[in-house]
Amino acid sequence: MMVVPAIVVCASLPAQQTAFSPTAEELLQQAATMYAHADNFHTEMSKEQTDSAPRWRNWRKLDMSVIRSSPNRFRIESHAGTGSWIQMSDGKTEWTYWIDGARYEEHPLIGAIPHFLHAVMADDQYLREAWSIATNLEQLARTTINLERFPDETITVGTQRIPCFVVHGQMKKRNDEFTSDRTLWIDKRTHVFRKIIERNKNSLINGDVHSPFNQEIIRLFPVFDLNPVSPDAAFSFVPLNGVKKVNTLEPEWARHATAAIQSSPPHRAPDIDLIAEDGSRHKLSEYLGKPVLIDMWATWCAPCLSAMPDFSRLAAKYKATDLIVLSIDEDLRQSAAIEYLHSHNFLWTNLHDQKRTMQIALAAQGIPMTLVMDRNGQIIFQNISAGDNYETLIAALDRAISLTTSTH
Repeated sequence: MMVVPAIVVCASLPAQQTAFSPTAEELLQQAATMYAHADNFHTEMSKEQTDSAPRWRNWRKLDMSVIRSSPNRFRIESHAGTGSWIQMSDGKTEWTYWIDGARYEEHPLIGAIPHFLHAVMADDQYLREAWSIATNLEQLARTTINLERFPDETITVGTQRIPCFVVHGQMKKRNDEFTSDRTLWIDKRTHVFRKIIERNKNSLINGDVHSPFNQEIIRLFPVFDLNPVSPDAAFSFVPLNGVKKVNTLEPEWARHATAAIQSSPPHRAPDIDLIAEDGSRHKLSEYLGKPVLIDMWATWCAPCLSAMPDFSRLAAKYKATDLIVLSIDEDLRQSAAIEYLHSHNFLWTNLHDQKRTMQIALAAQGIPMTLVMDRNGQIIFQNISAGDNYETLIAALDRAISLTTSTH
């Protein structure tokens, strides 16, 4: 039978005595830096989201947790109204367990990040959100503007009474009709977020009709521990009686779609204008004669940011070859992408594509998207994220590097 262990966590964040009153900017900068370097951690989050429009209202609640532990061990849980999932690895084997369906899949862990399902079944997509909690909080800290300190407050989170700094700010506007207010409660001792309330206003657009749309998101964080001590049993799956092992949890239609992508013939890379950090314009045709690994991403895309470390490991793996490593961002502001890459010491070339011309030309369904272009300018691999279909990606890279340039 499966036993979900009680997680024993030792809080390793030292108590810090604040001898001065930090500014709102200092508090968020400190939080962003901490979350950016949170490699091993245990966190739990409760999220309530209310969406409303005239004559319509939707409320949902989600509980999630994630433990990350070296080397390559993790445990992710998500529990929502329409489904509960657990995904875990002991560093060698990975299990995905659909609790409501009483079945699971098991396969060797490939790469360093979870192999998420391609299809959206019930609420399995929340596993991705749970995995990206630290990344999302880092970006939230970096993208909140017009900051001001509110009076300090002691709040209740679960059974804890937590003294907090309180910061208020806004998210940068996406369009003329969008506004977003954020209030953040920051633990005075550990400097982690304990509570976040976001209130967003936008419009639902149907032709030339714009209807008001409101959204409120409340997040509570009863746990965020760096370098937790977790039992080995937390990362190992033992099925309960009646839980069935299956080859895959992917529905048949998703398997066919994935197979079609993997078996698609090589095709010419689109030769579109992309903007470098210095403002110069470049085309992929400039790299003819070289194998190229490409990551399409954006700072607003949490799965993109979660996949970045795996992409970086790929770049390091082939450093001794002539492989060109590129990323192509779809941010509204190129500076946001550049700042993110520099702050994480990702030093490959980044090109800017605000209008998503690359994605449109490839008929891609979204980002993150990983591409391999051979020496002849042919795309021989195209798939969502570097972590999915890792073996196929490695084979494509090896083939692209060993291929000689065609004379035709």
